[in-house]
Amino acid sequence: MGQKFHCLLLKLSGEVLKKGDEAIAPENLSRVVERCQILKKAGLDLAIVIGGGNIFRGGRQTALSRAAADRIGMAATLVNALTLKTALENSRIPAELLSVPEISGISQYADEKNARQARRADKIVVYGGGTGLPFLTTDTAAVIRALEIGADILLKATQVDGVYDSDPKLNKKARRYRQLTFGEAMEKKLAIMDQTAFSLCQEYNLAVAVFDFYQKENFQKLANGEIPGTLLKS
Repeated sequence: MGQKFHCLLLKLSGEVLKKGDEAIAPENLSRVVERCQILKKAGLDLAIVIGGGNIFRGGRQTALSRAAADRIGMAATLVNALTLKTALENSRIPAELLSVPEISGISQYADEKNARQARRADKIVVYGGGTGLPFLTTDTAAVIRALEIGADILLKATQVDGVYDSDPKLNKKARRYRQLTFGEAMEKKLAIMDQTAFSLCQEYNLAVAVFDFYQKENFQKLANGEIPGTLLKS
């Protein structure tokens, strides 16, 4: 048994919903719900920030300005967040969608007050719309939301089982780190989060766990207070 968590912020890529040409595959959506159930059954407060890369990737739209592409991307995160909230509720898991901007009849405004009320009602908080501002990634949005709700740790779920000293897909001898400080990660120029998100984590001492989303046992470890993958902290 590891340390006792109370509140977690789970950062998901929109890619966890994608399968082939299908932006939101039902079986992949069910997988996300299943992972959330594991954490909720352990009595944990859970909030989720999900990206929109399965629907829209601004970097591929060279005809658009960065600001315009980011705003379209934020709309894509709202689609994913609303889909996830609905899937959770269909599985009898109470959830609340918070977003910037607030959308009448769909979401409440993403602020500390609404997040606190949702958590008191034992609801999973699902965030959409990023920060509401262009030039900031969903990694930065996840850090901001984690700090707002006082999360014990930010969970960055990825397709790999942690942070490596080189790309494990290209280098079979790549070494996985069990633990790193933010300073060490920046010194080694490891691509984990964007610089803004990383700086906020370091400044406010928000620990980050980078782990493989697709390994179900990782969520059971988290439910038991254990940290899978790589832990980053000050």
